[in-house]
This record gives sequence, C-alpha cells and structure tokens, in this order.
Amino acid sequence: MEINCIPIQSGNEMVRDYINGRNTAFYHYDFRKKEAFIHRLEDIQNREYPRKELANHILTYMSRFPLTENTYRSIEKLKREDSVVVISGQQAGLLTGPLYTIHKIISTIQLAIEKEKELGVPVVPIFWIAGEDHDLHEVNHVYVLENEKVMKKSFRPTIFTEKKMVSKINLEQEKLIEWVESVFESYGETKYTNNVLQLLKNKINESETFTDFFAHIIHYFFEKYGLLMIDSAHPQLRQIEEPYFAEIFEKSITITEKLLLRQKALSSKGYPTTIESDPSSIQLFYEHLDERVLLHYDAKNDMYIGKGVSFTKEEILKEIHTHPDKFSNNVVTRPIMQEMLFPTLAFIAGPGEMSYWAELKDAFELFGMKIPPVVPRINITLLERNIESLMNEIGLSVEETLIEGTMKKKSEFFQSLKSEELDMFIENKRKEMIDIYQSIVEEVNSFDRGLNGVVQKNLEFVTSQIDYLKKKVEDSIKLKNKVALQRFDRIQHSIKPLNSWQERVWNVFYYINKYGESIIHDLMMIPFEYNGHHYVVKL
Repeated sequence: MEINCIPIQSGNEMVRDYINGRNTAFYHYDFRKKEAFIHRLEDIQNREYPRKELANHILTYMSRFPLTENTYRSIEKLKREDSVVVISGQQAGLLTGPLYTIHKIISTIQLAIEKEKELGVPVVPIFWIAGEDHDLHEVNHVYVLENEKVMKKSFRPTIFTEKKMVSKINLEQEKLIEWVESVFESYGETKYTNNVLQLLKNKINESETFTDFFAHIIHYFFEKYGLLMIDSAHPQLRQIEEPYFAEIFEKSITITEKLLLRQKALSSKGYPTTIESDPSSIQLFYEHLDERVLLHYDAKNDMYIGKGVSFTKEEILKEIHTHPDKFSNNVVTRPIMQEMLFPTLAFIAGPGEMSYWAELKDAFELFGMKIPPVVPRINITLLERNIESLMNEIGLSVEETLIEGTMKKKSEFFQSLKSEELDMFIENKRKEMIDIYQSIVEEVNSFDRGLNGVVQKNLEFVTSQIDYLKKKVEDSIKLKNKVALQRFDRIQHSIKPLNSWQERVWNVFYYINKYGESIIHDLMMIPFEYNGHHYVVKL
C-alpha cells in the first residue's frame, strides 16, 4: 500500500489548537512530547487500580470468543502491577459503524506496541464498547450507494424501548441477516462476497445483542494483536465499578459546577463548548423500566429525581451498593470512570472527544486525577485505483478533493459546456418580456387597478416558461455529457461522501467485500504517526 500524509488542519478550532500545541493548558499532558508519557507513567505508579479484577472480568467476558495466545498474554500483562493501557472506545455500530471505528482500534494497538518498546513496561490495548449507550439510531445503520446516491440503510428491530441500553437490545437474527444481505447487494458481488457474508451470518448466529455482534466482528479482525475489549454495560463490570459510582455520586453536584466553570473559561478564550448540561444534573443515569433515566438534584426538596423515580441521598447510595448494574455514566462521568478503572497511559480520541475532554480538567482534579495524554486517532482516506484514475483524468489533486470535494469543479466544468450565446439570448428575451409586461401593467392600471394582480400572475407564468426552457437546455447538456459529469460524482461519493470525511460515512465492509479482509492487516502494518494529519492510503 502506498501512503501519503497530508497536513490538513481540523475545522474544529479546539482540536486544531490542541494538535498544534496552542492550548495544552486545558489538558494535563502534551501528547506531542515523549516525556509526557514518562511523566504519565510516574503518575500512574502513584495510584492504585483494580488490575486483577479487570483482567479476570475481561477473561470471563471474552471467553465467548475463540481466544488466541496474544489475547491471553494481554490479560496476563494487565494483571501486572506495572502494567498500563492505551484505551479507546466507541458505540456498537452495526457492521462496526463508520470506518473511523477501525481507525481508532488500529491507533490503539499501534500506540500500545510503540509505547511498550519505548517505556519498557507492559502496555495493553483496550477497546471500551459503549454498550450502555441508549441511542439506537446512532448505531443501527450504514451508508450505501444506490442509484448514484448516498443512502442511509437502517435496521429497525420489530420492538425496542426508546432509551434501552444497546447491550440489552436483542438481535432478530433472521431479520438482521436479510438486512446484511441487502447491504451487500448494494456493494456488488466479488470473489470475496460469499465468504464475507458467511462470516457475518455466523457472527450474527453467535450473537444475542447489538453489542455481541459488534464485539464478535472486532475480535475476529484484531484477535491476533492482543486487543482486549470490555462492554461498559456488563453487570460484572458494574460490580467492579460500585465503589467508584458511590464516589462519583458523592461529588456529583461539584462535578457539574466544575464542568460549567471550565466551559465558561473555554468560552472566554473563544472556544465553543460541546457538552450540554443542566446545572442540576448529577451526570449519572439510572435504569428504570428498561430505560436509562438521567438523574437530577432537586435542591428544594433535597431529592435526586428522574423520570418516574426519586431518591434520598441515602437511598441512592444503598441502591449503588445493592444494584450497581442499574447505574451508568454519561458523557461527563464516563471518562472519569475510565480513569478510575484503568491505568491509562494514553486515550485515543476522535475530534469530538478531544474537544469535550478539555471541558473535564477540573472534574478530573476533583478526584485527584489527571486527564491522560489525549492522542488524536489516525485519520485515513482509502483511495481506490479507479477513483485515482478519474482524478488524474480531470486534473484533481487528492488534497484539493479532500478539502473541497468535487462539486465546485463539476460546476465549472458544466459551465464550460454551456453556450454563452444561447444563455445570453434567452436571458435577453426574458428581460424584453418583463419590459413588455411592465408597459402592459401601466396601461391596465390606468384602466382598472384591480387587474394588476392578473397581469402579474400572467408575467410570472410566462417567465416561468422561459426558465423551464432554460432548464431543459441544461438537462440536454447534462444528458449529452452524463458520463463526463458522473466522474465528478463518483470521486465525490468515494472521497467526500455527503460532503464529509470518508471515514465518517463509509463502512469497512464495502472495502472488505471488494479487497478481502487482508485490508485490515495491511493497514495494521503501516507505520502511522499521531500528528493529527490525514493519511491517504492507495489500494
């Protein structure tokens, strides 16, 4: 694979400044400096973590998969008192969701390998599956290309509770298999299709929930690299988290205060904030009637309330102790819980995560903790040969296409095909018609002003017919030059779908279906750097 690193600046000002080292004061470490990881290692060594409990839980959780020697080795590493982890996480998207999920995992594994060599301590790659998330609409779809348009193809369970944790939504296996087959129909049949489809059918039949299906696929592709996974909604993990939930709850009001103050500080520097929080929120969810309910503090009555529930402080602490599985974190407390559980050497983050973690510095300090080095995940665009050939034919550069897309160039090309003389002739006749009607308006108004509206409507009709004729001329040009114009669309759909980054729209199985599953391992072999730049990988 040929790669090209392009220094494209993030459109997110917070992320751009962080990567360039201009706002590191909002974090505790500067990920660009090697000594930051040495200092982080020293800080980790001064704290206690439930390493053995986590290792035993992960072994139990992952025993459903065929475990490799490298998986067992990672679990044994995690048990060691000097172990650290590189961690990332994502929701359990169908077929693994957008490409950036794969890019996060590659980033996590590669950085763990790199830092283990540099620091001489065991570094374990961990992937945190956000199974406690309840927004099914964020994980139940992929995008496909149908009739030359990018379309969202969603899977809708027959019955589901609106705010039910994804890890508790059962798969309808036959229905999901039909959905997967319809996705692959849009991809087109290749020499890999039958094997890939059979693999996915097997994984569906081995899975009970959305999270199971996601985890089965991720483990299949990354088991040889010793990647460990956790499901944040797993009841056994909740037991380990129980004392941390109690600690978070005890400081919940202050957490929110610290968050809001930090957001004010960021706003004063001109940075937009990401996390939306009510001042009364305690940043924890409680599961009630299969739905996640966000809890708030009612200061007037000194009660903790949510939809259909209310607790005293003592009742919540008792409930945390007896039923920790009913509690879950939100966007504010999840990073804090992660830091309490894992000796985190580095957190691999996407642009959104880099932004909102900056809002949590004071909340971390409230617990005597520091935000770990937040390392930007690798950004990748996969460039297919046929797309590269089209770009060369048109004269488009990769960088230009990544930044602007092709629609501007397509418009310029279309304008070059049009007849200026015909356009000018039609436009002049349109103006003449308007002038004629203006004189008619004056005459009619002198006779009967009540007819003015009729004349105006008649003018609108006549000019609309001229506009219609002009559009039909344009349609004729488009039809005659359909193949040439479609080149721009094909490039746009591949490189800048929905005018977004490829990794935010397309799913990895489009590429696996076309190039085989070895594409994952080929990407793993590329020596990426964590510089926030954009990598173009030619297939």
